[in-house]
Amino acid sequence: ANLLSWKRHKRPHYGPRGRRRPRYGSDTDDNLLGDASGLVSCYYSKTYEYPAGVNQSDSSSIDQLDSRCASDSYVNNDSVATCILNSNAAGYDYDNSNINNDSVCPYYSESTEYPTVTTPEQCKQYFTQFIALGQAVNVTLYGENYVTGIGHGVINGVRGNCWIMSYEGRKAVIFQVDIRSWSLEITYDTLMYLTNNQNPGGNCFVPDVKIINCTDIPGVG
Repeated sequence: ANLLSWKRHKRPHYGPRGRRRPRYGSDTDDNLLGDASGLVSCYYSKTYEYPAGVNQSDSSSIDQLDSRCASDSYVNNDSVATCILNSNAAGYDYDNSNINNDSVCPYYSESTEYPTVTTPEQCKQYFTQFIALGQAVNVTLYGENYVTGIGHGVINGVRGNCWIMSYEGRKAVIFQVDIRSWSLEITYDTLMYLTNNQNPGGNCFVPDVKIINCTDIPGVG
């Protein structure tokens, strides 16, 4: 099965660059679970494979990262690269018919080893429960307000993982339904909340991120 069979990348619109000085982790970080502490500037592994031999990342058009972040601190090497907020319009809205239990949880009998989903059935259960929370709605997580969304993954994330992000004080919790990429595409309304309605196209908006246990989210698990 081709776990990368559904990918959409919308060409960004160029504009002024944002500027932040990031703090990066390592592409071998395996200890990123827990509460909201320990977020790192967004990056993704280009090499992590799960299941064995399947790399759930895509670095297509990464030259746009180099262009958009040319005046900022960022990473782009053979192992990892920075990920920046980007728009895919309605590509990750909940009513997208391409996003379903089978596309989000394309696993066989084996479990996802990193970091939280243990069986394909649990993956589908968690996804169904997460979607039921509502699109771009507020949930209380770790004592703070987060807005829900779905989209790409970060760090070593694979489909079926959950992760949180913070950008300029605004927070979101995301269910990963697709690849890891430099182009961090999520539910549009959630994206607009994070950027305060600013189109991220052309900018170098680097959020802070962390993979979490999906069952930490109220109503999931």
